[in-house]
Amino acid sequence: MRRFLGLTTTLACSAALLLGAIGPASAQAVTPASFAKQVCTAVATANQSGKAPSAALKAAAQAYKASPSATTATGVRDAMTQAIQNLDQQLSTVLTAIQQNGAPASATAFVGALTSNLESQRTAAEQLAQHSAAVDTTTPSAFATGFQQVLDETKTIAAQARASAKADPAFLHVARPLQPIVHLLTTKADTCTKG
Repeated sequence: MRRFLGLTTTLACSAALLLGAIGPASAQAVTPASFAKQVCTAVATANQSGKAPSAALKAAAQAYKASPSATTATGVRDAMTQAIQNLDQQLSTVLTAIQQNGAPASATAFVGALTSNLESQRTAAEQLAQHSAAVDTTTPSAFATGFQQVLDETKTIAAQARASAKADPAFLHVARPLQPIVHLLTTKADTCTKG
């Protein structure tokens, strides 16, 4: 019995030391500057991954403009849907970086609000991709109407996301290293640059 109790005590002490070494110490190691650097690096990586779908959409739009048909309209619709699905993946990349990096102790409200904002944008992108995929390409007028609705919805979602971020108290008066992230959320910027 004494041996069992001694083993249990040893395991408990070892676990406490181990948890102490990897728990709070690693959380304290995350500074606003290192957090911002990781997030901005993820944003830059995500932006790189968006170049090919954007180029494909531009090429499809040029093909439709040169020769409007159900086939080229379908190409535009599919390229738009792919670009929106890529946006969902880009947001996922940034969210993963946030989760892997952890939150600076002084910015937990900021990180929570950032995560919530990006998750909302991701949900909107998923819905937008469904709307884009459903655009009717059988006639030029149906395609033009459906495509314009998707474009309008895209602009509305982007404006709402910026307005939501601007109104969120967690994004006001943040540490200087986090300001490029706030700039990214509250403007039309696509990189973490200072405003």
